[in-house]
Amino acid sequence: MRRLAAFALAFVAGSGVGRAEHILPSPSFESDSGVQMRIINYYESIPPEGFLPLRVEIKNFSGARRTWQFRTVHSQFGFRSMQFVTSLEVDAGSERAFELLVPIAPGSMTIARYSDLLINVSGYAVVNGTSSEHSSASGLTPTPFLGMGEALAVKEWGPLRELLEKSHSRALDGSPIDPRLIPADWRGLAGFEVLIFGESEWREIPAPQRNAIQDWVIKGGKLVVFRSGTANDATLPQGGELGIGEVVHWVPGDAFQDSVVRFVLAKEVPAVGSPLQNYTWRWPLALSMGRPEPPGLLIISFVVGFALVIGPLNFLAFAPQGQRHRLFWTTPAIALAASALMGMFIILSEGFGGRGDRFGILVNLPQLRKSALWQEQVSRTGVLASGTFVPSEPSLILPIGLRDSPGGYSASERGKTYLLDGSTWSGDWFRSRTTQAQIFSAVLPTRSQIQLVSSPDSAPSVISSFEETLEDFWYFDDDEMAWRGQDLRPGEKRPLQRADYKEFEVWWRDALNPAGYITRDRAQAFAKNKKGKFFASTQKPRPITSLSVIRWKDFSGLILGQPLR
Repeated sequence: MRRLAAFALAFVAGSGVGRAEHILPSPSFESDSGVQMRIINYYESIPPEGFLPLRVEIKNFSGARRTWQFRTVHSQFGFRSMQFVTSLEVDAGSERAFELLVPIAPGSMTIARYSDLLINVSGYAVVNGTSSEHSSASGLTPTPFLGMGEALAVKEWGPLRELLEKSHSRALDGSPIDPRLIPADWRGLAGFEVLIFGESEWREIPAPQRNAIQDWVIKGGKLVVFRSGTANDATLPQGGELGIGEVVHWVPGDAFQDSVVRFVLAKEVPAVGSPLQNYTWRWPLALSMGRPEPPGLLIISFVVGFALVIGPLNFLAFAPQGQRHRLFWTTPAIALAASALMGMFIILSEGFGGRGDRFGILVNLPQLRKSALWQEQVSRTGVLASGTFVPSEPSLILPIGLRDSPGGYSASERGKTYLLDGSTWSGDWFRSRTTQAQIFSAVLPTRSQIQLVSSPDSAPSVISSFEETLEDFWYFDDDEMAWRGQDLRPGEKRPLQRADYKEFEVWWRDALNPAGYITRDRAQAFAKNKKGKFFASTQKPRPITSLSVIRWKDFSGLILGQPLR
């Protein structure tokens, strides 16, 4: 009885809400192989986009160095799939842990989602190499994906879920997070909209992981630290705006559950994934590339001509009565000639490679020596020999399905597959004779900055260390008065002129005209508070490169930030 009671207690403790990491079913190996493998999901639930951090622990006591291939396939509602493959190598007589970032296929968050991750391990002594992870929600509309420190989640997760379901008809979507199991790359946090940690939990987070959280905030995340006291503490992150995101401190006296509900249901924290549903064929970048239309008249003419040649003409001229045996070579010859003719027409009309257009938003944070970049791009391809590419920067890449109307259905995205092998992407990112769109985002190291030189008796001046010429430059001082400059070149000291705010509004509207939904949202979020910030346009910022055979136009975009004083 004591053993049964102990087992029951352990089961209840292990299945309670608040556990962060999730140990997945382990692959099985031959009994005498000396190999063991354990797969750990950092989160209790799969985020709606970004990358899922997995930890793979392998013990190899087989007597020789061994290599296993690790594959994953992720999809949401079977709409599109993201595949991942890598090799895991372990020396003889040793143990090794691999920290993997598995790409997640983005899905809609407007309805309850079903997320499915399939894992396959192949290699030495594997008997059954399959494993899986599934996440699903109730029929209620899910909240933005929330991460909560494990210690807080043990106490608050269950009551918070009940409060949301009963009072707001929303399903709490998210995962507890172990402070010791946080990825050191912001892309592993990209699926979260809000992270909440207690004060003591924050101090447990190692420095590389804190840096990843900082990058995640810069990209638009909302970090909440629940403090035990009201006094300022230098060991905690400073509150306020940071890039596009925000750091918030809650102090004793804040009603925790009510505060979380207000925070996750605020309009400033939109549902993850929904921006991707707002790109239409009326987006200026998509209009500039054009929507591919099948050449209906040419296809009908080709089919009719092919039928006449391979039918009556073949029988009457090439293989007449008495020489029907010629059909064995005239028929395939006609088919090959027709294929060659069609291929020649495609090449002449579409060409090789393709053309593309890009627009980007760069948020410059010189005090951190970092910049956050969002780059939207649309390309129209001709004939491609290969769609494989390696991004010039470690990036989060999301496919954009162009629609006829915002929020509508994009049939072009159904069934598409994207593969990441090491740092190489392939699959359906770029296909022949199609118009496709993607968004790249990254956090980049930088030394570029705007230096502000101010004087109480004269107009402020600025010095730029950006490599690009800033064609139009706007600055708002501490009184939110607008100042303007033009053609700001690297290293030049340029005085600014007093400007009218209405002029800025006109310029800002025109500057954002090429922007898609996500870059426009990020730029407008940064511009809500203009005090002490600059806004500049440029035609040649440094892009994240993708498929090199596409002839990209000059990369236009906006550079936003705060000058150093």
